[in-house]
Amino acid sequence: MLLKIDDKLEITELLSRYNLSMDRNDVEGWLDTWLDDGAFIADFGEAHGKKELENLMKRIQSDFASGKRHITTNLIFGDNEKNCVGVISYLIVVDAKRKPSIVASGLYKDILQKDNDSWKFLHRRLEIDLVYDE
Repeated sequence: MLLKIDDKLEITELLSRYNLSMDRNDVEGWLDTWLDDGAFIADFGEAHGKKELENLMKRIQSDFASGKRHITTNLIFGDNEKNCVGVISYLIVVDAKRKPSIVASGLYKDILQKDNDSWKFLHRRLEIDLVYDE
């Protein structure tokens, strides 16, 4: 079934809350974007369930995300199947501590599920673009 425009707006806001929580080091706000059994997978680590997600978020902030701005663009929504939808989007990361510059980019492949009338992440895969020095 086609996804309704209200659902698309709610999902877009979910992605924005995810990014703002990451930028502000708001662990609780970031965890609130996830289902209890959510899973995150990336080259730098993976987590399954809220406790592992919390640990991963703290490690990401400590290792490399602090002082960055995370921007999600070019959202493509799949169909709504049994209250689940796939979303593909780009990630752009900007350094906010020095002269603003793009420091990373990647592709998100998400599966979101509607839980108690709100969309949350069930599965999020991040494929980081390779960086080459010229």
